[in-house]
Amino acid sequence: MATQIDELIVRIKADTKQLETSLDRIKKKVPEALPAGPAARFAGTLKRIGPIAGAAAVGLGAIATLKVARVGAEFEDLRLSLKAVFGGAQSASLAFGRIQKFAQTSPFQIQDLTSAFVQLKASGIEPTEKMLTTFSDAAAVTVNSLDTFQAMIRVTQRSAGGGLGLVELEQLQERGLPVFDILSERLGRSRLELSELGKTAEGASEIMNELMAGIDERFGGTTADRMKTFNQSLSTLEDNFAILADAI
Repeated sequence: MATQIDELIVRIKADTKQLETSLDRIKKKVPEALPAGPAARFAGTLKRIGPIAGAAAVGLGAIATLKVARVGAEFEDLRLSLKAVFGGAQSASLAFGRIQKFAQTSPFQIQDLTSAFVQLKASGIEPTEKMLTTFSDAAAVTVNSLDTFQAMIRVTQRSAGGGLGLVELEQLQERGLPVFDILSERLGRSRLELSELGKTAEGASEIMNELMAGIDERFGGTTADRMKTFNQSLSTLEDNFAILADAI
């Protein structure tokens, strides 16, 4: 346990260092961008934070303790869900380890990824890092990435037993993915023909395979680029704090 916590602390420090660098750049730019009055008020606010921080330390400690307890309880529920669909504690533990690892290279939180694992496995689909990366790349080019990611999960679930129709594909199209353009290019079929093809398990599988390949071709690597942004650094930091709280 000590080794795991030490490793997480090192990882969090690395994330924090990256955030501090970004914040330093922001603090240097803000006074330049603001007129003299607002810039002075901003600087004054920063100075006032120092004394307040010391007085708030006790309160923050209590909040941190509560946060640790809540994360521990939440992660326990996640493990129980994984145990139910993966058929045992050991398999669930391995799956949760994969989820935590994937979260380091994904813009989504551990809770969202665990839900994806549970949904896919419950539908008889083995979730893989490659599959989730493709979903993530697709989601990264849309406005609401989490909503698109979850829609990809639902459509994949539906395709598992056949019955993949225009309604499901249009869910992705409406979220900003050029689904019909990709499938027309790769399968040479109209919307009506896709609807007929998706009525069987074999046809639905063919549609999803070609859609995934088309997404990889057009948007592969989008997630990796997105993970370099300041906002995603915050997301990764939040995940690492959650893992640390769970370990504690």
